[in-house]
Amino acid sequence: RGKAMVYEWSNEEGGWIQRGDTFVGEEEYAYLGRINLNGSGDTVAIGAPGVGDNAQGSVYVFEWDRLTLKWNLKVEIQRGEERERFGSRVSISADALTLAVTG
Repeated sequence: RGKAMVYEWSNEEGGWIQRGDTFVGEEEYAYLGRINLNGSGDTVAIGAPGVGDNAQGSVYVFEWDRLTLKWNLKVEIQRGEERERFGSRVSISADALTLAVTG
């Protein structure tokens, strides 16, 4: 199972601290290896090209909640084609309104 984390610099701590929980792939071969943040760092897109029985792949987009200090799932995009490995590359625009995905 793959894992992904987001870190931010803290002047108070004098180093990098993890922002929110660790993202953990739900499946054995999820391989959360493709990650991209928007310009403000409040939206993250994570590609999981190994998700699905036949590596169809998925992309997850999370938004940071400043009140709860947690990442909330905004959308999961799944593909159905065998061995497509959707999510092999992800890129999100600075304003988090456009997402580009390969697979």
